[in-house]
Amino acid sequence: MEIKDDMFYSVQEASKITGISPRTLQRKAKKQGNRIIDNRYIFTGYQLKEILKIATLSRQTTKTATESDSVFDTVKRDIIKLVEDIHNDDYLLKVLKAIKDYKSLSCAVRFTPYELNKH
Repeated sequence: MEIKDDMFYSVQEASKITGISPRTLQRKAKKQGNRIIDNRYIFTGYQLKEILKIATLSRQTTKTATESDSVFDTVKRDIIKLVEDIHNDDYLLKVLKAIKDYKSLSCAVRFTPYELNKH
């Protein structure tokens, strides 16, 4: 359904158009100070378009945050597994210090496989 800027829409009509619950729209109308006709809030088409823009941006922001959280969790798990696999405390400390100092891991001292697995 096309939303015309200069038309008026009731809360029920706005709910059908936007997919937002009537109660949420009533709260938005009160907050915005919308017109009341026959004890009902009325939205203009322009206001509905703005509400839809905000709702769309909100959904995109939430989705992006969720995606970045899952990537962070994956990286965190991988790092913990790598740290647990290192059996040489001196090497582990050098690697962690290099990470902390933002240096390349190639700067860390190289150990032989025997030294890495030595307890």
